[in-house]
Amino acid sequence: MKKEIRLGILAIVTVAVSIWGYKYLKGKNVFSNVNVVTVEFDEVKNLEVASPVAIRGFIVGSVLDFNIDPQDVNKILVTFDVKGGLQLPKNTIATLKSESVMGGRYIELEFDELCNGSNCLEDGDMVQGSTAGMISSFLSVDEFDQYVSKIGIGMDTIVGKLGNMDEDNPLNKTIQDLEKSMANLASITTQINSMLGSTTKNISRTMNNLDVISENLASNNGKINGLLSNLEMVSNEIKNAKIGSTIASANGALDSSGQAIDEIKDLVVNTQSSIENLNKVIAKMDSQEGTLGKLINDQGLYNNLSSTSKNLDHLLQDFRLNPKRYVNVSVFGKKNKEPYVLPEDYPAMKN
Repeated sequence: MKKEIRLGILAIVTVAVSIWGYKYLKGKNVFSNVNVVTVEFDEVKNLEVASPVAIRGFIVGSVLDFNIDPQDVNKILVTFDVKGGLQLPKNTIATLKSESVMGGRYIELEFDELCNGSNCLEDGDMVQGSTAGMISSFLSVDEFDQYVSKIGIGMDTIVGKLGNMDEDNPLNKTIQDLEKSMANLASITTQINSMLGSTTKNISRTMNNLDVISENLASNNGKINGLLSNLEMVSNEIKNAKIGSTIASANGALDSSGQAIDEIKDLVVNTQSSIENLNKVIAKMDSQEGTLGKLINDQGLYNNLSSTSKNLDHLLQDFRLNPKRYVNVSVFGKKNKEPYVLPEDYPAMKN
C-alpha cells in the first residue's frame, strides 16, 4: 500500500474519531440508536449541554442544544436525545428539575404507561414541557404532605408544652430564664436612661464650660503667645548661660554661708552665756542680795527717795520763782527786809 493511501486513511480515521469525541463530549453517542426530541421551556437557568435526561433517576439521554423559538422569543427550545430502545408515549412530559440546592438542573421524563407502537415518540417529535420548583424537585406531593403533617404535629406538641409553664422541661426553664433576663434588661435599661438623663445635664454643663474656656483661650491667644515667647527667651538665656561658673559661684556662696552659720552658732553660744549671767543677776535682784537688790526690794528706801525727789522739786520751783530768797545782790548794800509771802499759785504746793 502506498504511503499516500495510508496517510489518507489515517486522516479520515482521525477526523471521524474527532467528530465522535466532540459529539460524545456534547453527550451524544453517534454510534447508538437514539431519538432526538424537542421541548419548550420559559427559562433554562443552570441547564447546560450534556445535562442528563432521566426517568425516575435512570439516565436515558442528554441535552444536545438550545435555541430561541422563532415564533415566540420568550420561549427556549431544548433539544435532547433518548435511547431508541425505549418506547415512550407521545404524551410524555419533560419536567425541568433541580439536581441540588447548590445548582445544576436536569430533565425528568414523566409518563403513565409505555406506548404500544402507534403512539410512540419518534425522532424529531416535540413533547410538552414544565418546570418544577426547588422543593418539588426533591419531594413528591405525597412526601411533602407527610413531612408537613409531621412538622405540624411536632409544632403542636412544642406549642402545647410552651403554653403549660408547669411542664418540667428544659425549654420551659429556658423561656422562664429568658423572661427574667428580659425583665432585668428592662430594669437596667430604665436605670441607664435615668443615668443618661442626669449625665446629659452634666455633659451639657461641661461642654458650656469648655466653650467658655475655648473663648478665653482664643481671646488670650496673644498673651499666651507672648508668654511662650518669654519662656523661650528665658530657656535660651539659661541654655547660653555659663552654668559652670554659676555653680562655682553658688558653691562659694554656700561656703561663705557655712562660715557665717558657724559664726552665728558661736554668737548663739555667747548669747546663751550672756542670758545665763543675766538670769543670775536677776535672780540675785529678786533674792535682795547686793545693793541693787536691796534698792529694788526695800520699800522704805523707795519712799525716802520719792520724798527726797519731791522736796528737791519743791526747792527748785521755789528757787526759780523767788531767787531773792537765796541770792541777795545789792549795789548799795541794802537788804530786802520784807517778809516772804507764799503765792497763791505756788506750783510746789499743788502736789
